[in-house]
Amino acid sequence: MVDLPLFRVLRFVLVTRFSRPLLVFMLAFLVYGIVLGSFLKITSGLEYYFIGLIAFTSSISALVGGLAVLKSDLDYLLVLPLDRKELTLSLYLSQFLASSGFLVIFVAPYIKSYFAHYYLGYELSILFLVCVALLATSLTVVVHPLDIKQRALVALVIGVWFISPTLGFEVSPTALLKGYTLFGVSTLVPLTLVVTSLAVRELLHADIAVFRTLGRRASTSFGYQASFLNKSPIRAIYAHYLSLLELAGRVNVSGNVSYTSARVRLRYALAATTALSLIYLFFSLKARNDSVLFALTTGSSFLPLFVAQSGLSNERAWLAFVALKPSTYLRHFLLAKSVSTFALVFPFVVVNVLLYFLGFKNALNTALFFAFCIPWIVVPSIYLWQGLTQFK
Repeated sequence: MVDLPLFRVLRFVLVTRFSRPLLVFMLAFLVYGIVLGSFLKITSGLEYYFIGLIAFTSSISALVGGLAVLKSDLDYLLVLPLDRKELTLSLYLSQFLASSGFLVIFVAPYIKSYFAHYYLGYELSILFLVCVALLATSLTVVVHPLDIKQRALVALVIGVWFISPTLGFEVSPTALLKGYTLFGVSTLVPLTLVVTSLAVRELLHADIAVFRTLGRRASTSFGYQASFLNKSPIRAIYAHYLSLLELAGRVNVSGNVSYTSARVRLRYALAATTALSLIYLFFSLKARNDSVLFALTTGSSFLPLFVAQSGLSNERAWLAFVALKPSTYLRHFLLAKSVSTFALVFPFVVVNVLLYFLGFKNALNTALFFAFCIPWIVVPSIYLWQGLTQFK
């Protein structure tokens, strides 16, 4: 066993996590955010952006569980003759720095100005950022023994609790952002201390199960069986894609590429977006400004990318191109993808039209964005992502 100080192990781990180009990229975004934040006038609706972002990141941390490691770490880093406690704590600290970097880039340039009217505003902003980053990192360790359903329940509870200050509930870790200084600090700090203590205690006795590999994993599970009997090839295409939603994503972490895809019945996804659109309507009416409109438009702009990445990745081309000419198949395939995406976001079209008649003038632009931009940009996105120009 090689006896190295904790800071040397941490430095070794950080070198494997943060390359120089990545640090330059993060620094450029930080400088851009600080410069932009210095010219922006803080509006009263900005707290909804902060609360929503922190609630989302904390819920995701609780949902995924475990410290993120690469497959190469399992083959190399974790088999080195290093003290397991120091190595585990170093991985924990590196993930904490990654969480802090995310918050610093997206929140820090504006949150100092937001806290400017608070007593000890500068100190409060630093305390808030550190506690939120520690809490998000520690949650991944504390919930890792739970199964996916239990973690989903924990993530749901955390998400609701963190956004509860927007409904007037003061006892919440994010209550500080709504002006409830006493309740916010007295909730956030003890919660962070408790969760972090549990995480450190878990790490000191951790085994390999606490690590979540960011590598390629295969699943042998399957869902329902579909039947296309008595359907023409073209009808089968529409029957498939108008009843099933496919999403996919690729992530590159330190050169390690992972691919994740998911399929869900379109009616279930439509029920979820309908519920989300009603929540969006509630918070828009409560905020009475365009901050929620902006957050929705920005967040949903990534949807065509996820649809595009699943474009031909899971297609059985050897079967499809036998039944139809490739050009015919691809035309109907792209149209079906666009129509299913339109059906998915249609509740937001209806809600934004309603908001327009309620006095939100920019909501009409958002409705047009969901009705035309998101569904139909799927077609060029698939061409750009999948390289369909080879099919002529």
